[in-house]
Amino acid sequence: MEGEKNLDEFTMRGKPRQRRRQGQLPRPDLPSTAEENRLRKFIGCRLEEEVVDSITEFAKATGQHRQDCIQEAIIQYLAREQPKLQR
Repeated sequence: MEGEKNLDEFTMRGKPRQRRRQGQLPRPDLPSTAEENRLRKFIGCRLEEEVVDSITEFAKATGQHRQDCIQEAIIQYLAREQPKLQR
């Protein structure tokens, strides 16, 4: 299935953390902690307490971080819904 290929490409589960040297950064003139040099970008949103509690419980049960559970859920959602836009 096409969506699964995308999921495998972007899922962070089981992958070692990527590290780059200063010269490999998009903006080597800035600190490695600068937003422009981060591998993962920040996105903030407010969720209902029950949703956060469910995510937390799921993450603990599967041994993952909450951010990885949320990222995987978004990737799966997009893989399922994006093809509908092209109809």
